[in-house]
Amino acid sequence: MRLLIIVISLLIGVQSEFVVPDAKVEVLPKGFRVSIPDQEGIKLFAFHGKLNEEMEGREGGTFSRDIIKPKNGRWTFVDKITKLKKGDILYYWTYVDYFDGKNKLGYTNDDQKYIVNVDDTSEINYTDVTPHVTPQIDVRGTCTVPVTETEGPVCAGALIFEDTFSHLDDGKWTVEQRYADAPDYEFVMYMKRPETVGVEDSNLKIKPVISDQVFGTNFVYSTKGYDFGDRYLFFCKGK
Repeated sequence: MRLLIIVISLLIGVQSEFVVPDAKVEVLPKGFRVSIPDQEGIKLFAFHGKLNEEMEGREGGTFSRDIIKPKNGRWTFVDKITKLKKGDILYYWTYVDYFDGKNKLGYTNDDQKYIVNVDDTSEINYTDVTPHVTPQIDVRGTCTVPVTETEGPVCAGALIFEDTFSHLDDGKWTVEQRYADAPDYEFVMYMKRPETVGVEDSNLKIKPVISDQVFGTNFVYSTKGYDFGDRYLFFCKGK
């Protein structure tokens, strides 16, 4: 009797982890632009930077914006105001939402910097930079003046703010850190801690927690209090 053994080889493809492409920084006659090439799976590109001042971790920075769609094959952040000069240093980090076919995950490229080393920007091709034009409201058409106050004239129903919550953007949001005050004087503290506020699956999560879970049992009866910096909170001594 012969035993026929059939061996079936399975080819298992191992997909490497996505790496955020290095950004291309271009100095314009007035302003600058930062971009990465478009790739299949990229759903969002975010740029955060400071000029001549190092970033403190993944802070929002002076320049902060989410780019929700590519243009001319690149995801591009454009600043049309800041005049860069030779020797300036642009410190920045970038973020990408990437969909691998099953899950959408966030990836960063941290601790980046660009040193300006050109005086003449006349050779830079900036034809794809849309010039800033103040929108005009055409009262003769269907445009309705909105109730909301904006920096420039826009029609009612136009998008004036958006956050996809790919991360908690300090350039858009400020988390209050204080204890309760007038008029309610509720017995709570408002704090920026990973237990209470964060982003998960493109959703902002705000969760109350018991102080004993964070600072230890009977913390509210402690005479040490908690230092918020500019104001100091003392707790009750008795029950």
